[in-house]
Amino acid sequence: MPGISRTMQAPASSSVHGRSTEQELVCELLELARRGPGGVVLVDGEPGIGKSAVLRQSVEVAAGQGFAVLTRGAEVGARIATAPVLVCIDDLHLAGAATLASLRTLPGDLAGRHVAWLLARSTAVLHGADQLFDLLEKAGGVRITLDPLPPDAVRAIIADRFGVPPNDALAELAAGAAGNPALVTELLDGLSDEQGVEVVDGHASLSLSALPQRVQRLARRRLADLTKQARQVLMTAAVIGPIFRLEDVCTMVGTTPAALLPVLEETLDAAVTTALDDAFAFRQPLLRRAICDLVPRPARAALRHQYEALLEAPAPSVPSPVQSLPVQSLPVQALPVQVLPAEDLGVLYVERGEPDQAILHFEEALQGYREAGADRDEARVRSRLRALGVRSRHWQTVQAKPITGWDSLTGTEQTVAGLVAQGLNNKQAAARLYISQHTVAHHLRRAFCKLGITSRVELTRIVIEQSA
Repeated sequence: MPGISRTMQAPASSSVHGRSTEQELVCELLELARRGPGGVVLVDGEPGIGKSAVLRQSVEVAAGQGFAVLTRGAEVGARIATAPVLVCIDDLHLAGAATLASLRTLPGDLAGRHVAWLLARSTAVLHGADQLFDLLEKAGGVRITLDPLPPDAVRAIIADRFGVPPNDALAELAAGAAGNPALVTELLDGLSDEQGVEVVDGHASLSLSALPQRVQRLARRRLADLTKQARQVLMTAAVIGPIFRLEDVCTMVGTTPAALLPVLEETLDAAVTTALDDAFAFRQPLLRRAICDLVPRPARAALRHQYEALLEAPAPSVPSPVQSLPVQSLPVQALPVQVLPAEDLGVLYVERGEPDQAILHFEEALQGYREAGADRDEARVRSRLRALGVRSRHWQTVQAKPITGWDSLTGTEQTVAGLVAQGLNNKQAAARLYISQHTVAHHLRRAFCKLGITSRVELTRIVIEQSA
């Protein structure tokens, strides 16, 4: 669109946290419409990412500048003679064929008539709006896809809601929304409804251990839009954890990867899951936790038992000619059971902007690949660590690390030990780290073995000695 830059400088402040760049773009659009040329701005993004909030803020700004605000393109002809016009239409993925057809031509027909067009649609729904957006963008419209909110914006939203900044526990819980404003809002509304937050030492602190009912209802609504098979896969995967392998889900539901491809595509299109290099993950760990809680408790226990049995199952035998192959060419089960999930968790934490947690999990994966002799996998993880500013000497061997004592523990094992020393049980530690209780138990067993202890009391004593 002529006159509108795609890279903004000095974004204006706004009450819609984390969207100043988008609002600056809308302000430029309004200024162009006031001068005459007008233009089109197209807004899209996943469900709940804040498209409607951006549009509402834009309407307020336009109304304050004397614009006539319309929500249907068909009305614009009667208003262009009296004032500059903002045509603001949300949820175009739900629009009918007639509306979409009119929007294909009206912006071009009314170019130069003091008209600004602000149109929004969800990327999770395949619809004729896709073609409309492509057409208008080719004709000069500016297209913006809303990204998740950064952590500082989420913290600011919490501070606005409760009048004080959040403590670490509340901030970590909200971080599970992965920057999705709708999920953050439902969480905060639910905590307010259930009096789940109290002010302690000048910070908003959690006083509830369970998720608010509002978050549960949001999870139900998201699942209701999916097919029965997709709901089954998501509820099974949610019990596994924030990251899950397709092979594991297939084994648990009794089907093949090929049969589940359409289902996985459905969950990806609905922005519930995302694809990593070697696995899948829930886009928002908080939504995954809510979906897991929707599984009846007895069924949840049975699914966890089934998954634990799957993890503990012996690796399939490998014919002797294959025994000489490198470890990375063997079946996945030949690697230590926690290595692949550790690397996947590291990738997820990188995507969430939490490099310290990512480094912990990548270092654990690196140790596992070294122990297994998986050279290519080890090199890949070293590359991930270098991208985070951590240099790991490739000639370092496992023998260079103590095999007993505190220093023999991996970063994740030390983190779990620290949480246990604070008095957290396995369930609470799992929720804090966004991993399964089974994984926490696994790390504890390894820590106990390396430290030569048998109780949490002894573990707490050692952690206190290390921090002294």
